[in-house]
Parts: sequence; structure tokens; C-alpha cells
Amino acid sequence: MIKYSFQILPELNLIIRSFKGELTVSDIIQSSEIISKERDFLPTMNFLNDIQETEFQIKEEDIIEVINYYKTTSKVYARRKSVHLTKTPTQVIFGTLMNLYKNETLVELSVVSTLDAALLKLDLPPGKKTSIMDVLEKNRIKNQN
Repeated sequence: MIKYSFQILPELNLIIRSFKGELTVSDIIQSSEIISKERDFLPTMNFLNDIQETEFQIKEEDIIEVINYYKTTSKVYARRKSVHLTKTPTQVIFGTLMNLYKNETLVELSVVSTLDAALLKLDLPPGKKTSIMDVLEKNRIKNQN
């Protein structure tokens, strides 16, 4: 069973979303639907997707389904950056396939294995690292319950 949590940081134009467990297409779409209904949500907000604690049961056609969802849902599709924070080769492959199949330039998608690299890709100052680490840790604690 997948667990996810998120926090919207309007002052950084950032949404930090953390997943834990076995990740499926419906988990990704469901979490996006919930986030898009939040009062502080804007479609142009950048995403930091922490997928370090996930396992994948997603095939290539599932990735295409997720991409099609984003492209056809105007409330979540806009120019922004999306970074996948990874730990395992399977997670890297997932992010790489997402980037390969998205076949557009509106969303700039990156796959990284360190928070420093994520901050760089998201154009966030290094001074924000501690506060972002705190949010990631809070999300991980929420996902344990």
C-alpha cells in the first residue's frame, strides 16, 4: 500500500511530495488530484518528488497514462520544474522514462540522487536546504503512520 504526504511552500513556489511503498499509476494521479484542490496550489509551482522509499509496479504504458493525465488536466499542467529525488536504479529508470515519454518542454523533469542537486535543478538557494530537509523528514514521519 502506498502512502504519500505533501507540503506546499508558496514562498518557494514549491510542492514537496513524498511517497512510501509500492507506487502505482493511480497513486500518482490521486495525489495530484488532492494537491490540486489545495487553497495554496498553483499549477506553475515546482515539484520535489521524494520517491526514495518507493518500489515500482509501473510499466511503460502506465508512465504514458500518467503523462497523458497531466497533459489533459489543465489544473495541473503548466510550465514548471519537477525533480525526482531517488535512491535506487529502479527509481532512476522511472524518472528517466517519465522524461523520455513526456515528449514536450513545458515541464522540465530531472532525476537526482541528492538534495543538493535537487535544489540546484529547482533554482533554490542552498540556504533553504535545512528547511526543505525538515519538510522531507516530516513527510517521511507522516508516511510511517
